[in-house]
Amino acid sequence: MKPLLWAILLCPFLSYSQLSITGAGTYTVDFDNTVSGVNNGQFQGAGLNNSPSAGQLDSDAWKVLGLSDGDTFFGGIFEGGDYSRGASQGGVVNGGIYAFETATGNYSLGIQPSVADFTPGDFVLRIQNKSGTVINELGLDYDIKVLNNEDRSSSFNFSWSVDDINYTSVGALDYVSPTTADQPPIWVTEHKNTTITNLNVANNGYLYLKWSSDDAGGTSGSRDEFGLDNIVISGIVLPVELVSFSASAKEGQINLEWETASELQNREFQVEHSPDGTNFRQIGSLPGHGTSTETHRYAFTHYTPSSGTNYYRLKQVDEDGTFSYSKIVSVRMQSAEHTVVYYNASAHEIDVRFSEEQQEDALLLVFDLSGRQLIDSKIAAGSTVARLTLPDVNPGMYIVQLRQRNKVENTRLVVNP
Repeated sequence: MKPLLWAILLCPFLSYSQLSITGAGTYTVDFDNTVSGVNNGQFQGAGLNNSPSAGQLDSDAWKVLGLSDGDTFFGGIFEGGDYSRGASQGGVVNGGIYAFETATGNYSLGIQPSVADFTPGDFVLRIQNKSGTVINELGLDYDIKVLNNEDRSSSFNFSWSVDDINYTSVGALDYVSPTTADQPPIWVTEHKNTTITNLNVANNGYLYLKWSSDDAGGTSGSRDEFGLDNIVISGIVLPVELVSFSASAKEGQINLEWETASELQNREFQVEHSPDGTNFRQIGSLPGHGTSTETHRYAFTHYTPSSGTNYYRLKQVDEDGTFSYSKIVSVRMQSAEHTVVYYNASAHEIDVRFSEEQQEDALLLVFDLSGRQLIDSKIAAGSTVARLTLPDVNPGMYIVQLRQRNKVENTRLVVNP
């Protein structure tokens, strides 16, 4: 809920453990700076390790498939051979994992495909949801670095999964390098971005991002070199997932009810009312449940609704003060018979006169502008006038309300000094 949108921050859960989604923000993996749970220092093509040394990837977050030395797996140690070909500016011969320096001081997670390596092959990044709620959407940006130095084309495509078994391809992100080599070959950048929807990653669940490559064109010669860089993960977390919100009239008052399926850092709900659907004011509030994955139900009663249609919305406020609005719900209150109110200051009495006899029993109430009830008195059917004693009150504006089943009429009363 918040039919609002919030970004996802990827932060370390433990030092050198997989990447964890914990709150709001964005995170960039550029392979030049340490990202706990992803890489230790600037990547130098030095292999994968679950406790990475400088220049290595964290194997709790990464696995690589399709190498002739064997597939890696999460949490393992993979050093030497195809797993650690070192740093290079490109133009290499041996297949395997490199740290390609595509610009001065700018390194990427690189691969040199060959007959036996990465044809096909995959880079897989594992992320754990530690936000305390369900994640349904994720924003993703990344750069493909391409050195098109061979007369042969290769693909570099993206897909995602929540179980590391069944993957969903995102065709709009597909890339194929040109079959004809550039002259002279230089590193070029292909920027890609998307929003992944319908994720439904439960709290403590996992999300897997996969980049895959294979031969795409040409039948002979070596293959182009690729680098993956500047991965930016952001997203949409609904701090409050609002399941329902409704309003109903009963006995001259309006009852509001709503239900949440999960909450994230939810400080409170502020209830707002409007007689015209445009100009809203707060009429009350209820505390939220902070962060919770349980169902919670809320109820609020508006004792002084307007005659005609009443409009309501919820203002959901986070612990940090950010807020969002719910949809607007409305309910109509029929007007009661017209009433006229007189105030006798010396006797502290209110005379209420009805335009015609009351056809049924009614209830007469007086409220101050904060909604605090001061008086309630039953009016019998057949009455044309009622007299109430008003307790000592401060000068100001008050509301005299006549209730009849689902009919209500509010009349303003001014008490002068």
